[in-house]
Amino acid sequence: MAVLLTLLVVAATDAGGSWPSRLGMTAALAPLCGAVGTLAAVRVAAARGELRALAALGAEPGRAVLGALAGGSALGLLGPLVAASGLADLDGLFPRPPAARLWTIEGVGLHEVTLGLHVGAHGDLALGAPSVVASALAAGTTGFTLAALAAAAIAAPAWLSVARASPARRAAVGAAAVALAIAAFQGVAAGRVPPVALVLGPAVLALDGFYARRRP
Repeated sequence: MAVLLTLLVVAATDAGGSWPSRLGMTAALAPLCGAVGTLAAVRVAAARGELRALAALGAEPGRAVLGALAGGSALGLLGPLVAASGLADLDGLFPRPPAARLWTIEGVGLHEVTLGLHVGAHGDLALGAPSVVASALAAGTTGFTLAALAAAAIAAPAWLSVARASPARRAAVGAAAVALAIAAFQGVAAGRVPPVALVLGPAVLALDGFYARRRP
């Protein structure tokens, strides 16, 4: 339900984008949808007393929520799988500024390369084929993007299922992970940071979840 709702929201708010682009954005949000589903399942089980009953039978907290973790991770992994299949366009995750306008003199007129505009000597306009050349992303960007999405699909459900974490801690760590992810995608798009930075957001969730589970 979360994935379908996300796809509908993306399709309704992207100003008529292509379906591969919509699938790419939905694929990037699929790990978050899986994490939300895991959290909902764990919360329902806790409210019904099922987790307490399993603990009384000797089941460790991690084992008691293993089914919810597996389901959430499986749903989240659909995102990188769809992206790797070639059906999704991931360029929308790397926003880049439009090319600068470049006017050149052609005979007695002017030619704007990126828009394909021709201005004659008497001010008459003609529209030709534009030649917009977008700056290429660094090598390995696609691979690190898929790795980051796969890591998020596994780390986010596990992180949200930690019972010892307080809501304030979850909010702070979640905000830090999201901020790092956004900064990483923007930085890679601008060519300011290497593609390996894309895995920083999921790494924060994984490390915090591991620390919370190990804490007495």
